[in-house]
Amino acid sequence: EWNDFTVVGGVYYFENEFTQDWITGGAFWEAISRLSGYSLQNNTWRPIGFLAGGANIQAAINAGLTPLQACRDKRLGAVRCDTTINFNAPLGTGGLGANPIQRLYETQKTTATAYFASVDWKFLPKWTATAGIRYTDEKKEFAAGQSYIGPAATESQRNFPEYVDLDNDWQETSPKVGISYAMNDDVLFFASYSEGFHSGGFFGVNQNSSDFIRDQYDPEFAFSWELGMKGQFFENHLQVNAAVFYNTFEDKQESSVQFDATTNTVATVFSNVATAIYRGAELEVQWVANDYIRLFATVGYLDAEYDEFATDLNPNDTCVGTECIVDASFLKPRNAPEYTYGFGGTANYPIGGGDLILNAKYSWIDEIETSLLNLPLGRLDARKDLGATLSYVYEDYSVSIYGRNLTDETFEIPGFIATLFAVGFVPPGRTWGLEVTAEF
Repeated sequence: EWNDFTVVGGVYYFENEFTQDWITGGAFWEAISRLSGYSLQNNTWRPIGFLAGGANIQAAINAGLTPLQACRDKRLGAVRCDTTINFNAPLGTGGLGANPIQRLYETQKTTATAYFASVDWKFLPKWTATAGIRYTDEKKEFAAGQSYIGPAATESQRNFPEYVDLDNDWQETSPKVGISYAMNDDVLFFASYSEGFHSGGFFGVNQNSSDFIRDQYDPEFAFSWELGMKGQFFENHLQVNAAVFYNTFEDKQESSVQFDATTNTVATVFSNVATAIYRGAELEVQWVANDYIRLFATVGYLDAEYDEFATDLNPNDTCVGTECIVDASFLKPRNAPEYTYGFGGTANYPIGGGDLILNAKYSWIDEIETSLLNLPLGRLDARKDLGATLSYVYEDYSVSIYGRNLTDETFEIPGFIATLFAVGFVPPGRTWGLEVTAEF
């Protein structure tokens, strides 16, 4: 820091690695195979099902293949089948037995280095200009196995018929500029423009090698404008922060139903699919009533919409090829509540050499869409939450009684895996607890 300039700079390094090594089992795959016209359990063809008599199955039957042989040869789709430790060993005539399993595997590693610098220039007594820049170099490495279906007894084996090994790296420069006006020591007005990006990557929750190769996605870019004010009033008893913002997201990353040229049909793909605009306002108020009581309140408004977005609006339709993909920009982006608000506070009172502390917070979130296609089952109604904690803290020890979701709000967060499956997550209802801590 010198004269009217303040300079901040630094280097950021990040490394992360994770592995998903899992199976799906039970009666699931036998039920699916029976619906499709064959039994993996008994290795026999069944003259029923959605695909019975279809070209693939009929060709396999005409060639004298069993269902497991046809599965290994990719005649029933890309998923493979196995019965032995060595995937290339002869299959024999037996089936997979009861409750066959599907083996899946992926691993990813991320390495990122960023260099950043920011300069504040106080060019007038009450005015400060800010300019900053960040350069990011990020690399991701990805490996996954072609999934296969095998007997339950082989679930500990990693007998993948083939692997996919991919990597990618991105270099991005993200600038920021801003200006602020200090009306006095307690009130500051500011405006800023900044750019950022969310790195690309690989979608590993897949089954087939071709899916891993297909579902590589590019970075998502954000362009953000903000105008606001921060102020302290009434001898610092009242703090008010307010801001309005306008954000544009380009190459927005989403999982969507798109045309797959390799099959001339549609498939669920994770990729860059849309341009979206998020604009809104936020207000935060804190009031220090006295030495013991502090209160706060927040309110937010968000108007989120797609500027460009195209997908198949009905994954179960009978259209073919690119005719399935239509303008879907009228849909609402997921997880974007229009209104949110909350209020609460902290009461702190000294007793017996320690402090008795009460924390409470109430929040309300407007309805949101959890389905990309805004399906009715994916609409999550407005919800509220009330929580409170009563603690006694003495030196390095504390005892707390807490209550969460005290209004016993119940709701289901749905999830969809086009086109056959749906899942749901139901958070816990009203819960109470006692917590004792000691710091050494």
